[in-house]
Amino acid sequence: MMFELNTQRSLWDHALVTLAEKDCEPEPDLAAFLRQGPAKIGGHGLDIGCGLGRHTLATLRMGYEMTAVDFSEVAVQRTRELVQSKGFNADVRCASMHNLPFNDGQFDFAFSWCVLNHGTRKIFEQAISEAIRVLCSGGVIFGFVMSQHDSRFGSGRRVGEDCFAFTEGPESGICHYFPSERNLVNLLERFSVIERLKEVFFDGSENAFYHPEMSRSCHFEFIARKH
Repeated sequence: MMFELNTQRSLWDHALVTLAEKDCEPEPDLAAFLRQGPAKIGGHGLDIGCGLGRHTLATLRMGYEMTAVDFSEVAVQRTRELVQSKGFNADVRCASMHNLPFNDGQFDFAFSWCVLNHGTRKIFEQAISEAIRVLCSGGVIFGFVMSQHDSRFGSGRRVGEDCFAFTEGPESGICHYFPSERNLVNLLERFSVIERLKEVFFDGSENAFYHPEMSRSCHFEFIARKH
């Protein structure tokens, strides 16, 4: 099986309609990162892979200026509608995470929740590089990506090195790359200083709607500051 960007975009458009009823509240760990405030992480942020807009909205409510991107037209439209319906403004664009349409050093911080690993290893590495490229010197990124300790590692159809397309649930057909800790650390340290890196485990029952085949979820949560 080969990775084809337009096919992946179409699959995500379909998945997001299904997930609309579930993805509503911001994730607690990301909310805690944002509660540090502009004095700590700066005032202008980028949401990479905004999905249905829950984290973009949460960040706007905390008083930040926000830009958001997603390669799904459905996601972009839903995020724009959500933000506007709550009385906020944000720059929401359709763009791929591995080719961001921004200048170097444009943002104070960036975050991405369960998005950067959607693709091959090459796309993952390009996406991390791009996320850090658009940060100002000293800017910080919060990321949440899959780990090889996840029960789904090795399941589904193999797409490439440590990359598999799931065959069940709303994300069926969508490619997921599972970085090793060594690969993730080596990649981040090319561009930044790692301030936090931990593995986060969830019981499979907590994510049964999204991934009925899963017995255990495991992700890396990281915070890194640009050199």
